[in-house]
Amino acid sequence: MKNKTTAGLLAILLGGLGIHKFYLEQTLAGVLYLLFMWTGIPAILGLIDGIILLSMSDEDFNDKYNNKQTSTANETLQYDESCSRTDNSQTSDINNNFVAQPTQPAPPSVAEILISYKQLLDNQIITQEEFDALKHRVLSKRG
Repeated sequence: MKNKTTAGLLAILLGGLGIHKFYLEQTLAGVLYLLFMWTGIPAILGLIDGIILLSMSDEDFNDKYNNKQTSTANETLQYDESCSRTDNSQTSDINNNFVAQPTQPAPPSVAEILISYKQLLDNQIITQEEFDALKHRVLSKRG
């Protein structure tokens, strides 16, 4: 994982040689800096790059240069608006890193569906006949 401070200091101190570009895995730019180092332009560009790198937020630096190496160590469980539990990520151990992998939420159970219909009935959004028809349809499909 690349360090923002290291990249910035390399750019300021050795920017004329393009060392910071090699460190940030921008090989083509590093080679161009080496080819044109005799002009002094890469040294000026390196100083500018160093200032930009050091003034960049850690989040922006990681998004730009560490995006392939970023991993999440803590998995969070989210609750949707209907208070049913959904697990939005699954962790697996790959090279001692925890990587979040999306999973499909489990379909609602028959009880959850019936509770949601009962709430509609209690709030007088549907009639008793509609509730009975919905209940019959859910129980006949899942039963």
